Amino acid sequence: MYEINPKNLSTKTILTNPRIFPNAAWWGAAGKHEAIKLQEDLFESYEDAQNNVNVITFPYQNRTPFKQTIYLRSENIYTGETKIVSIDLVINPAPRVELEKEYPLL
Repeated sequence: MYEINPKNLSTKTILTNPRIFPNAAWWGAAGKHEAIKLQEDLFESYEDAQNNVNVITFPYQNRTPFKQTIYLRSENIYTGETKIVSIDLVINPAPRVELEKEYPLL
């Protein structure tokens, strides 16, 4: 990953990805960027996400019917920086449809 100086367009290497492109520049879709590798997992509690334990596995069935908060832990593999965000799962009941016995053709 490169820091770009907008005044003279010079670049400074911030992060490299030697496992994928040893001795080569990393060019992503946006230019010399995107050398970040993230590990992302879901958890049922904020504490589990902080401690990186009890990862949700799939298929998953929520424990609280119709609404539950889960947590996404995103960790930068290279720097160890983590971010945890909450996600509300909201399940709405299916709509009820009243069917007629007959439908006139117009």
